[in-house]
Amino acid sequence: MDWAGRTHNLGIVICPEAWAQKGETKGRIMDAQTKTPLSFASVRIFKSSSQTPELVDGGVANEEGYFKVNTPVGSYHALIEFMGYSTFKTSVFSITKDKINHDLGIIQFTTVSSFRFTYAALRRQNWHCKLSN
Repeated sequence: MDWAGRTHNLGIVICPEAWAQKGETKGRIMDAQTKTPLSFASVRIFKSSSQTPELVDGGVANEEGYFKVNTPVGSYHALIEFMGYSTFKTSVFSITKDKINHDLGIIQFTTVSSFRFTYAALRRQNWHCKLSN
């Protein structure tokens, strides 16, 4: 086939999201008492400007407790969870075109007390217990 002298139209779709500047939210998750990393804790980033929390992205901490989550420009809060520990919710933070990275620093988790956990489990079963000295 001879292509010489022919005009060809190429349809190009431009997606604005492809050019949207993305940042990164990072940090480290540690046990507050033992100072050991909490490997594989879950990290979820939610859009803070909406009425109901909208999940933007998430990830899992590595073996040393470090995590990085891609975060587009906007206002967010992070929800970090690990089994046996209290859930941690960050204050609102922003990713801007001038500040595309946000470091949450070291997040120290505290364990859920065994009493609270046991009481909640008993309460779900409608059991009653009396604590004595």
